Amino acid sequence: MCGIASIIDERDTSKGESVYKLFFTGVTFSMNYTLLFLFFGIIQLSHAQELVTTSAERLAGSVSLLKGQLKIGKKSVSIKACHSVIFNPIFSGKKENFHYIFLTDGSIVSGHTSGFSRTKGAIDFTTLLGEKLSFPLSAIHSILYAGSAKIPDYKQNGLHVRLKNKQAIKATIDYMTPMLIGLREGKTKHRLKKDRISRIDNVGVQIKVRPQDDLLISRYGDRLYGSIETITAKTVLFRFNKQALELPLSVVSRIEFGNASRVSLTEIKPSSHTNTAFLDRIHATVYNKTLFGFQLSLGRCYYNRGIAAQSKTVLSYSLNSAYKLFSFTVGLDGRAGHAQVIIKGDNAVLFDEPVRPDLFKSIQLPLNGVRILQVIVDYGKFGSGGDYVLLTEPILIKK
Repeated sequence: MCGIASIIDERDTSKGESVYKLFFTGVTFSMNYTLLFLFFGIIQLSHAQELVTTSAERLAGSVSLLKGQLKIGKKSVSIKACHSVIFNPIFSGKKENFHYIFLTDGSIVSGHTSGFSRTKGAIDFTTLLGEKLSFPLSAIHSILYAGSAKIPDYKQNGLHVRLKNKQAIKATIDYMTPMLIGLREGKTKHRLKKDRISRIDNVGVQIKVRPQDDLLISRYGDRLYGSIETITAKTVLFRFNKQALELPLSVVSRIEFGNASRVSLTEIKPSSHTNTAFLDRIHATVYNKTLFGFQLSLGRCYYNRGIAAQSKTVLSYSLNSAYKLFSFTVGLDGRAGHAQVIIKGDNAVLFDEPVRPDLFKSIQLPLNGVRILQVIVDYGKFGSGGDYVLLTEPILIKK
């Protein structure tokens, strides 16, 4: 269209008829081209779903789950043989000013805390998916109010409210509104605006993920553990927090099917662990938080489990040929750095790619009887500067 406009400006106005013919011919061509592009784009989107099996085979096609029957196209697949179904990418961009509830079943829900029931001892929560839920305090591990806040080290069990000025208050919740929270610390009452709060921790309450639970990951980064009921061409019916949620596919990023043989790599002690500093210093490897003590996060997604390591780090694990799949999400913690991540199985390279701060990937690797698994974080383009790699939710599937 810019080319057509420039031609019109340069032509003699006395030749108006030929100018208009040229103009409308260009518009018609542009519209037809756009419609053709959209048509083929829609065809591609309708086939953008992808099923990943527990042997890391990838199948493209429309996925459905009805009455326990999982199909991709016209092909039936055993649910036990299916690792995940990929629908849409996570929304890009920075984390917004949301609240994140971390539940004891491993779920991470984004939205806003809106109220508190003293009789039920439960926090009311409105999710970004539009659902109004209620979570008892006994099911809440922590609540993030101010982004990726550092995980404190408390000495006493109970509810602790940490403010942005790093002051901590051990208290009970008296009331809660969309803007305020009332606390009772012994005989002292506190009335706080939520924008002063960094996080709330229910110290002493543990997170325990049940391997058999299905996992739904939304495009907002929510991680919901529960049970997949149905998948149709337009919606997913998912049972979470004792409620049936019917979600449009447009807000679903990925579904991972529960598997009783699922094991987190963070629960396995490395058989060997070496660190080699680029110059004179390297941060020691850390589990289930970042190298600097913050909540694990990549993009707008938070995680409960993972490995944080700086280049150069080599972690070796003795698997004794017991596993068939290795699944994880890898990225950089921070806005700088450029590391190389290499995964080896019995010295054979299974994965070897650079990791940048603006990109994180979910990977599934077949193990095929691997005895020794190695996770290597190597130097990138800039030595070890900023090479703070996160390997989040590293999951092994047994044979």
